[in-house]
Amino acid sequence: MVPPEADVLTVIGGPAERLPSVGMSTPHDPTTPDDRYPEGAFIPPPPQGWTYPTSAPLTGYGADRPRAASRPGAVVAAVACWVLAGLVTIGSGALTTAAARAPEARQEVAKLFAGSDVQFSDQELQQLLITTGLGSVALGMMTLVLGLVLLGGANWVRVLLTLIGVIDAVFVLFGAPFVIAALLLQFLPSSSRWFRDRAAPRAA
Repeated sequence: MVPPEADVLTVIGGPAERLPSVGMSTPHDPTTPDDRYPEGAFIPPPPQGWTYPTSAPLTGYGADRPRAASRPGAVVAAVACWVLAGLVTIGSGALTTAAARAPEARQEVAKLFAGSDVQFSDQELQQLLITTGLGSVALGMMTLVLGLVLLGGANWVRVLLTLIGVIDAVFVLFGAPFVIAALLLQFLPSSSRWFRDRAAPRAA
């Protein structure tokens, strides 16, 4: 039987000998100074050729790419005008297509050509109104879609909308104010600068 930890008895070929007790170590209190590491002790330098890691700057794709400028309010207003112009053109084309089926509407259109050398039969007027109405609907949808695409900053969309807007304003007078406003807004200096900045990263 092992005696208490205060004394350890060993028998080495004879009578028991009493050895001094060995006390158990206690954990170091972090709030008290440690004599093994006095303040100001020498800390060996790192091995030769080894350096402490530091945070490296961001590298890779897009690291040196300039931050895109915010979209000017004039461009947003131009997009709204293009959308309204497209909706007006679509509505006008739908009404024209519906009027092609009404005999009274065809008679009113025939009166417009009464004093000219060009004469149409009733069936020809119906086909003319249907073709004109469907063409207006297609033109309005194209204006609407390209107007929304203009938010991306593609300059070719701005040029194409200019050409379509001129055609739209000639044939659909109700949408002419929106077209004129959109053309003025998208060619303001702030708008042109934004389109130019958007095209610069693609060219680089």
